[in-house]
Amino acid sequence: MGAEFRYRAFLSYSHEDGKWAEWLHKALERYRVPKHLRSDSAAAGHILPRNLRPVFRDRDELASASSLPNVIEESLTDSESLIIICSPAAARSRWVNEEVKRFQALGRGDRIFCLIIAGEPLADDELDCFPPALRKPDANGIAAEPIAADARGGRHARNHAKMMLIAGLLDVRLDKLLQRDIHRRHRRMFAITAGSALLAIMMAGLATFAFMAKSESERRREDAENLVGFMLGDLREDLHGIGRLDLYTTVADEAMDYFQSLDEDDARDEVLAQRALALRQIGSSRLDQGDLPGAMQAYVEARDISELVAANEPARNDWQLALAESHFSIGEVHWQLGEYEAAQENFLKQLAVVDALSTTNQDDVDLLLHSGYAWTNFGRIMENSGKLEDALVAYEKVMAIFQRFIALEPDSTDARIEVGFAHNNLGKLKMALGLLEESEMHMREDLEIKLEIHREDTGNNLWREYLLSSEYWLSRVLLLRGNYAGVEEHGASAVEWLDGLLITDPTMTRWRHRRADVSRTIASACRLKGSQACAAIGIEASLDDLDELTAINSDNASWQRSYAHSQLEAAWQAANQDKAQDAQTRAEIAQDVLESLIEAAPEDRDTRKLQILVLITLGDLAVHGSEMESANSHWQSAQSLINQWFNTSEDPEILDAEALLMMRLGQLEAALDLESQLSESSYRRIYPSDMQ
Repeated sequence: MGAEFRYRAFLSYSHEDGKWAEWLHKALERYRVPKHLRSDSAAAGHILPRNLRPVFRDRDELASASSLPNVIEESLTDSESLIIICSPAAARSRWVNEEVKRFQALGRGDRIFCLIIAGEPLADDELDCFPPALRKPDANGIAAEPIAADARGGRHARNHAKMMLIAGLLDVRLDKLLQRDIHRRHRRMFAITAGSALLAIMMAGLATFAFMAKSESERRREDAENLVGFMLGDLREDLHGIGRLDLYTTVADEAMDYFQSLDEDDARDEVLAQRALALRQIGSSRLDQGDLPGAMQAYVEARDISELVAANEPARNDWQLALAESHFSIGEVHWQLGEYEAAQENFLKQLAVVDALSTTNQDDVDLLLHSGYAWTNFGRIMENSGKLEDALVAYEKVMAIFQRFIALEPDSTDARIEVGFAHNNLGKLKMALGLLEESEMHMREDLEIKLEIHREDTGNNLWREYLLSSEYWLSRVLLLRGNYAGVEEHGASAVEWLDGLLITDPTMTRWRHRRADVSRTIASACRLKGSQACAAIGIEASLDDLDELTAINSDNASWQRSYAHSQLEAAWQAANQDKAQDAQTRAEIAQDVLESLIEAAPEDRDTRKLQILVLITLGDLAVHGSEMESANSHWQSAQSLINQWFNTSEDPEILDAEALLMMRLGQLEAALDLESQLSESSYRRIYPSDMQ
């Protein structure tokens, strides 16, 4: 098979779909036909090749040409098969159509394969993704009915479509190929961990190789850049899927050494864009490991490079989106540091870039994805500022964006995941608005989506992470509704997922942080139902994780706030057991931590809410010590904070704190009215019942 042809396939595409062409070209040329499949086929008289190399991909624009250049004509003639990347852009492309016609004229219409990436096949409007020549018979009078692989459903659909194309190129049954591929993927996942270290060693030599490339062929330089591209793309996806991004840091660092070894003459925009991508990924790895200064340094350098290449090529949507992603990444570090004004500035820059692109590309799913991210961050800004109605508008817009995504690509895993996240954000906001029943509904919708996706790929650790997060947030709303058995059920499930993930990568700090929050939520449920032993185990586990995290980085505001929250829960447990001194000590620790956070970010409402609960607790503990003046001082301070920061809040925890304060300050009738309102919303108090 293929002995008389120079190329296994000719890749035909619109240059608007260049990213897809690059991915498919690399995927096909890297593919190795399974040895057992070759042996089985040889026994049946069907000789299969070891690989699919070479595949021809034209990289030059043809806009100024009047006919197909000779090199294209020759390459089509020398290609066993034709693969068309089908999209509305390809359907409009004169040159894609000419290439199809030329291949049909060679009498090889049965060797045409299609990869659908956008639009609809054989539609009667502008969404048609097939070039006109595909509707016509070839030179032998055979009507064109090409094999069409559909890659419109996200990463999993893309991989399945790739295997469908390979099955067609090899002329083997897809199910046989998939069986072999599944076994190989399992072996590959096992080998990735060790192989990544080897790849890093290989990359260490690329700096030297870059200098050699100056006197070697362009092909050598291209091979080096392809290896870097693999590291920044497929390798990262594989490591993400098995939860070993800790290994990626070394690989990405070596990629940076390669970029820095290049001469200024080699600093083309494509190379600079790749360098910015490497920096963003280095920043993400450092962020996962709690290194906020290191993450910020990488993100800022990535932004500076992205601004340069985006300005040079304003028509390149991918480079504009890379710039938007850099703004987001910088904003996320500011967010974790509690620097909300700086976070807001960068999130709004992200939104401005994405919105400008979305205006003229409303059905581009990549833009829809980034638009949803940007509006989510805008909602976070509004929520953090106490503008909950504005946040609700933003999150509902996000839901509409991702519902549009699903309408365009109904089977897309990416779209389904994002609808789940949209439910989660709406659920959290409804919780803050006191709409607990609606909040639980959204959380359950989110959990069901994540469970379904996990069932489709049980070995993917990223899906596990998303699933456990959904379990946690459902447990949070169940706690406020008094469903303590539900809290323990979903909390225990989340801890189980987290323990498994941390075995794969114990350096992943966000997993440790999440486990600390889940353990505290379980501890609260146990305390409220009267199970002291269970409560003590949960809060001890939470504080153990947070002690280690805050030792890694004491500047992380989110970790510090969680630490104060867990110390407050420990104080409540101690008070329930008549350990007044222990309760006092823990409440004071929480107060000290919160005061430091407030000094750095005085407008953070989550910190203020915890501060109010700590002041009520310190006041109640003062009563036990017969220090009524001190008690009243704490309570009045708490009430002043409510009046200043939460005057119109519907947050049930704030309303409950206000009711507690009214009761203590003698405003009994107003306190009873609030408690009645809370009861009607299905809220159940989380504050200790016997602190007073």
